[in-house]
Amino acid sequence: MNVNLQAHLGLGAPLRETAKTVDAFGVHAVESAGAAASEQFSLPCCTAEKDEPTADALARWARENALDCVLTAKMPIGPVRRAVHAAATAHDLRLIEITRDYDQAVWPHARAGFFGLKKKIPSIIAELGLA
Repeated sequence: MNVNLQAHLGLGAPLRETAKTVDAFGVHAVESAGAAASEQFSLPCCTAEKDEPTADALARWARENALDCVLTAKMPIGPVRRAVHAAATAHDLRLIEITRDYDQAVWPHARAGFFGLKKKIPSIIAELGLA
C-alpha cells in the first residue's frame, strides 16, 4: 500500500471521565506520541480541542487537511473504536485500519485479561522471530 501522509491527529481526551490523574496521563501520553510523530514524519500533529467530541474533532481535522480517508492502526473493540467509526461514517470518510503482525499474533490470546496471554508469550515471541 502506498500511503501519502498529509496530517496526523491525536485524540487524547477521555470519552468518559475517570480519575483526574488517569485522564491527565492519557492526554499527556497522546501529546507526547503526537510530538514524536511530528518529528518523525515532519508533519504537525493536530489535537482535539478541550471537550470537543471525537466525531467533531475527526471531521474538523479531515476537512482542514482535505483528506478523503483516514488510516489508523487496528483499534480494539471499545468506546474509542465506536466513536471513530461513527465519526467516519457520519462524515463520509473512508477508514482504513492496519493490523500489524504483532497484533495478529497477540490479540487472539488476549480475551480474558493478561493471564491467558501470559501463557502464550513464549510461542508469540517465537512466531514473531524475536527469540
